[in-house]
Amino acid sequence: MSGRVWRSQRPGGSGVRPAGRASGGGADGPSPALYRVMLWLASVVVAGTGAVLRVQAELAIHWWEWGDRLLAVGAMIWLAGWLRPSAAWRRWVAGLALALAVFLGGLLLAEAAFRLANFDFDRKRAAREKLAPFYRRPCVRTGEVFWRREGPLEWRGRPMTQTAKALGLVLPEPLDEPERTVRYDAEGFRNEPPLKDWEVAVAGDSFVELGHLPCEELWTTLLARRLGCRVRNLGVSNTGQLSHLHYLRAYGLAPSTRRVAVVFYEGNDWTDLRAEWEVWERFRETGRRPVSRLKPQDSLLRALGRWLWQGAEAPRPPRALVPDAFLLVGGQRLPVSLEPCPPAWDELPPATREALGFFLREYGAWVRAHGLEGWLLYAPVKNRVWAGSLEPAGGPRRSEVDCGGAGSAAELVELAEAAGLRFLDLTPALREAWRREGARLYNRLWDTHWTAEGCRVVADAVAATWGGGGGSGAAWRRRQ
Repeated sequence: MSGRVWRSQRPGGSGVRPAGRASGGGADGPSPALYRVMLWLASVVVAGTGAVLRVQAELAIHWWEWGDRLLAVGAMIWLAGWLRPSAAWRRWVAGLALALAVFLGGLLLAEAAFRLANFDFDRKRAAREKLAPFYRRPCVRTGEVFWRREGPLEWRGRPMTQTAKALGLVLPEPLDEPERTVRYDAEGFRNEPPLKDWEVAVAGDSFVELGHLPCEELWTTLLARRLGCRVRNLGVSNTGQLSHLHYLRAYGLAPSTRRVAVVFYEGNDWTDLRAEWEVWERFRETGRRPVSRLKPQDSLLRALGRWLWQGAEAPRPPRALVPDAFLLVGGQRLPVSLEPCPPAWDELPPATREALGFFLREYGAWVRAHGLEGWLLYAPVKNRVWAGSLEPAGGPRRSEVDCGGAGSAAELVELAEAAGLRFLDLTPALREAWRREGARLYNRLWDTHWTAEGCRVVADAVAATWGGGGGSGAAWRRRQ
């Protein structure tokens, strides 16, 4: 045996090995060769862990200083492997280095295991499931940079009430909302039953999806009944016009399709259009697609870093919803939630106007290429419909809640006509219904979308225009 030489058990022999003869792993520590290999392996694990903490951006946020330290420690361990210390020193140094390497290696293995399992430390999916589908951001990738909803999907409950509660909002009064069932087809759109062929396709954001209403109350469903044709709903909340054009291209054409429409909501479509334009431009320049919106926070090291340096996140206390104004109707002052007034045309940034021009040109060219009749439907904020019947609640001046005037409709109708599109402003029909009947056209509190009554008014206005062939720029100017 080369590593140990033991005396044989002969009579009178002591049976112990001679001092200073150990060269393997026993009580005197590992041999110099084994010691060197152990330290070099430990240095690789320690320095590798430091490199991971420095290179991974999501980990470097919390651990970059420790990454530098581990790189330095790894280098020191590697250098220590070249030394020729005593047996006792080898035993202690090798033990400490191995213990550190085993600990860090275990952390790296746990990190890899959690990532492979897609464990969600932030509980994003659990929080998302508490929201009605309508109030979730779409997460299924479609096309180069766009998103749609998952499907088929069915959800039952009180969409506005349950979502407000999940977001920690305390409303000044209960919402008058029955329990509903909302369904989405296999491609994540509100069509019930799913359509295989259709004459009309309508794309847009939340004012087309309207996921707080059952399918039979949607204005696209009512429009189909009034026109006696099939209308496919291609609405997805939290999207802009570039997404809507993609929906028409990818999901809007059928053998019988003759007419298409995009709804432009003046409340947030300006910002949505600008945001999508920036993403699209970035993709054209770099080829990089946006990351998944449902990517879980699956990093153990990141979760540990946040917990150590920032502490456990305390649950947010409920927030009372403060009304923006009061609606004066029938001798009552009803609290209402409002959106900020949309910018006037001359207040729009140049990049937003550029994005609008791109969308209208692409939309018009696609419509002409397929021999379709293309429409742009203009949906106003409820402030503009209720103008003259709103009383500011505290701070805002009346001009900041009424949103008087025609918004950007005058400029949009000219641009739409130039792109070969037809234009319909829904504001006059909604205003008339409010003034004539005091109809409950919009949800008053928190949610700002059309009610079932509002959908009836919109369906009637669109059906009257399409049935009569109106909706040109000249017709819009006559109504003004």
